[in-house]
Amino acid sequence: MTVEGQDGRHERTDDIGINDELGKLTPSALLTVDGMAHVFGKSPNTIMRAVDEERLPQPFRLFSGHCWRAGEVDAFLQKRMCDAQHGAKERQRPPDPEAAPAHLKPLKRGASPIRSESHAGNT
Repeated sequence: MTVEGQDGRHERTDDIGINDELGKLTPSALLTVDGMAHVFGKSPNTIMRAVDEERLPQPFRLFSGHCWRAGEVDAFLQKRMCDAQHGAKERQRPPDPEAAPAHLKPLKRGASPIRSESHAGNT
């Protein structure tokens, strides 16, 4: 299905994205497993697998089903995005050799990997 955007162009509704779907809901709106499947464009089984793998927040039980508050899902996703961006920045930073654990630090010339004191050959 296509919709006309603000600029007059037509765009597919399935390309709009998760943020748009969650943005349509109030923070207190409840999402069922089927609702989460619709928002994420996945199957209900994939949603529950993502919960088990901690890629989505834990639901609460309502009657006999699982539910999420839209605001909690949004906050969880925002935190995951911030964590991912922080991790990407950490990976871009050159490693500090002094911050490495002792067993990973390069040996200085003449230093023994076994003894803590340096040696000067055969003694």
